[in-house]
Amino acid sequence: MNLSTARKIQVLADAVNGQDTTHIADEQLGEPWDAYRRWIVQWIAEDPDNADPADLMMDFHQQIVAPAGDEAHRHYDAIAQALKSPLAYPPAGDMVASMPDLEWLWPGWIPIGLVSLLAAVPGTGKSYLALDLAHRIITASAWPDGAKIDRPGRVIYVDAENTPRIFKRRVSIWSSDALDDIFLMLPDPERLVINLDDEEDRERLWDMAWSIEPTLIIIDSYGSATLRGENNKEDVQTLLAYLNEIARCFDTAMLIVHHLRKRSGPQTSFIPMSIDSIRGSSHIPAMARNVLGLQWIPTSESLDENGPRRLWVMKSNITRYPEAIGVFFDPHPLDDEVALLRYGEAPEPWREPTKGDLCAEWLEDLLRDAEEPMKPKLVVEIGREAGFNRRMIYRTAERLNRFIQNTEGDDTRHPDNRWRWVEPEETV
Repeated sequence: MNLSTARKIQVLADAVNGQDTTHIADEQLGEPWDAYRRWIVQWIAEDPDNADPADLMMDFHQQIVAPAGDEAHRHYDAIAQALKSPLAYPPAGDMVASMPDLEWLWPGWIPIGLVSLLAAVPGTGKSYLALDLAHRIITASAWPDGAKIDRPGRVIYVDAENTPRIFKRRVSIWSSDALDDIFLMLPDPERLVINLDDEEDRERLWDMAWSIEPTLIIIDSYGSATLRGENNKEDVQTLLAYLNEIARCFDTAMLIVHHLRKRSGPQTSFIPMSIDSIRGSSHIPAMARNVLGLQWIPTSESLDENGPRRLWVMKSNITRYPEAIGVFFDPHPLDDEVALLRYGEAPEPWREPTKGDLCAEWLEDLLRDAEEPMKPKLVVEIGREAGFNRRMIYRTAERLNRFIQNTEGDDTRHPDNRWRWVEPEETV
């Protein structure tokens, strides 16, 4: 059975300490590890009563490592480290005892020391909501569901979209005392953008967290805080791991504002959002412990953009799902051009989505995600598995004719005809 490199290093450290390692076969170690062990065993055998590990390591370095080059030096350093910190795997019971307890900033909604996500389509009021939560934390008023704020404090607001004038307008009704406890991170004037993939901006946010000791950090928004984009798994994991590390190290809550996938077809806003609606790599919602959704809810046939929203926990890894909350954007009594957020029961949509609505959403997602235009016949085959028959798919495609392009133009019966999704700016 092969050994890991870490285990081979530990075997050498055990040999230096005079432990019997004969249960490890030569071929399990391989070279140069077996040669190291033979030298160590021989060195000890020459004077077993005076085999001091420090003296052994000194001779090992002079006789074996120094003449051998850089790789041997790395091996030597690893063995020396294993002598100080032996390889061990404590049971979960021992580890749990030293782990901090899970704490909540907003019980059921925003945990402390972890990353949360707030997702919605543009214009829904994500930033307004995030700032309202910040104001409540700073002023120690109640949470939207009426729960008491047990941990009031300061807030860092990372304005990655670089809209300080909008920020100023929205906080214009705040008291001066409240404004003293919110700290704005804007792009460096010479760089124009915040890029949390870059070490300089990461260092700046890290130092702000160290200096300010915030209760909450808001990143607004994810897409604007990275120049590497939202689709590459490795880039997403690296950035979210960094943000999670800040939350953990500084014992703060981290709320990241993010967008849903752009929809240019019918705004079936009464169809509940899902994790699949979130823009970018699936690792964005996967690495967030709680995902909050904010959605317009039409309470009449036409969508009122100032109408009610529904706020709910779309995904949680750590608790039961709380009841959804209604969010209402009322004119502020001090300035009717600024919204005053009011909370209450979650609104009910004026009607449930029809099967045609669901088919439209399915067809848009299918064609949007396709790497190349698709044959209508293939679309129908896939649609049947999703529960939509041929007639409904063709009727839905006709409804979406502004967005579904036939590659053969008007000759829809051409054997080479394909369907492709186009954005409005691509249509004639």
